Amino acid sequence: PLPRNCGHDDDVNGAIAAYKRAIALDPTSADLVASLARLYMETDHDEEAVATAEQALKIEPDSREAHRILGTMYASRAMSAGGSARPSSAVERESLGKAIEHLEVAVNRSPRDADVQDRATLAELYVTAGSYDKAIPLLSELVKQEPQWQDGATLLAEAYSAAGRS
Repeated sequence: PLPRNCGHDDDVNGAIAAYKRAIALDPTSADLVASLARLYMETDHDEEAVATAEQALKIEPDSREAHRILGTMYASRAMSAGGSARPSSAVERESLGKAIEHLEVAVNRSPRDADVQDRATLAELYVTAGSYDKAIPLLSELVKQEPQWQDGATLLAEAYSAAGRS
């Protein structure tokens, strides 16, 4: 991260303003709106990221990027308890459901092009939710594809064990 006094905030604010101008010129572009949502997410403007991604979905309900952003944001809220522990609060449980819903759309819309991180997050959410029948095939594929991902093997073993499968 850049130090606060080197103009980074000005760059971010300038980029936000540029996206807003572009969106004003083409208000039907879900891609522009989703790109602004991504910028908000990447710069820790969480509420703006969620609201802007939801706006992108109003324009294009199948926007993979908007679903990815919402899935990521809700996953962060759901996993605030840490690890694969079950969410304890109603907000965490609701966020878990929304995260799974949005990431499933983002991943299943184009499975071959789906980001490994998105699939890994979805698999972790499945384990957290106790959806082992969905987690196991996804984790099996990820562990084969990304053998260096040590958490994947641990999650896969946890899913098999919790599902009663040795």
